[in-house]
Amino acid sequence: MAAREVIYQFYDFELSTARRELRKHGLRVRISKAQMGLLIQFLEHPGDLIPRARIASCLWADTSNLDVPSGLNTAINRLRYTLGDDATNPIYLETVSGVGYRFVAPVRAFDSTGKPVVNSGSPLGDRLRQRFANRLSNSVRSYISAIWSAFRKPSSRG
Repeated sequence: MAAREVIYQFYDFELSTARRELRKHGLRVRISKAQMGLLIQFLEHPGDLIPRARIASCLWADTSNLDVPSGLNTAINRLRYTLGDDATNPIYLETVSGVGYRFVAPVRAFDSTGKPVVNSGSPLGDRLRQRFANRLSNSVRSYISAIWSAFRKPSSRG
């Protein structure tokens, strides 16, 4: 029986679960098996906080001989590198210190016929749109404030 294909789209990326393939602007992106599994886990639960323990169980069947915190940090950093993400200003993966990670980019999911797949486990849409709007608003406010400060004439009153 063939695996059910879901195609996830997020910004410039597209991931096919059946082909286990990640593409950016239509070009194939090299991604390890572990990164692929991790990314699919995030895409299946966009906007949800994924605890570090759950991520570890996704990556490794047996963690008894591993330095799990270091391994998790390495795995997340490699995924961020593959996606071109930055931990200090995340576009894709947000860190919740000491707890886990959250996929914050807007995600659209389709089946092989192009029909949208609804992820009933995540109240993603409104929450991410609001977060994006807040970040955009804060950025615009900061930009305008910087311009205003740079071009404001000093007062000639003494």
